[in-house]
Amino acid sequence: MTLDVRHVDTTIRHFEHLGTRVPLTLAKALNVGLTIAQRSTTQQVLQRVPLKEKTLRGAFQTLPAAPDHLEARLKTRGQRIPLIAYLDIRGGLRSGHGLGGRAYALGTVPGRGFLAHMPSGHRGVYERTGKSRLPIRELMGPNLIALMAKYRIYDLIMPAVNSAVRLAALKVTGTAA
Repeated sequence: MTLDVRHVDTTIRHFEHLGTRVPLTLAKALNVGLTIAQRSTTQQVLQRVPLKEKTLRGAFQTLPAAPDHLEARLKTRGQRIPLIAYLDIRGGLRSGHGLGGRAYALGTVPGRGFLAHMPSGHRGVYERTGKSRLPIRELMGPNLIALMAKYRIYDLIMPAVNSAVRLAALKVTGTAA
């Protein structure tokens, strides 16, 4: 998601009296919008999918605007989120415990799925890829980009982001709306 001066073009005419401070003012406003976009996106996804907020916050990267580069970005990698993040597992399960057929928010775990702790400390849901004990592969849920597209998150948050950018720009300049 990219926020640039097009999102505040109706407000730019209020800045003519600022002269050379216009880029700094716009950069500050875009960065406020970026913060609102990150918060709103996280809230909208959490309302629809039972993930931990920590999982989502780590998936976003923010690139703030600067006076010489009037563009702020909220980026996310297209990596899939491990299936264990979607499961509601509370202390009662041990490593090796079968999870096959267990329901989670976006479907069910395949019949051969099981919970395991790796020596590195990573915990995940795995399935055997062959008939023997090894190899195994970690099961993943959908990626964040797919979730955002499925629930049309961009369309839901952009009106709030646009108004926040305009208000922030007006507040920084001390201009009445």
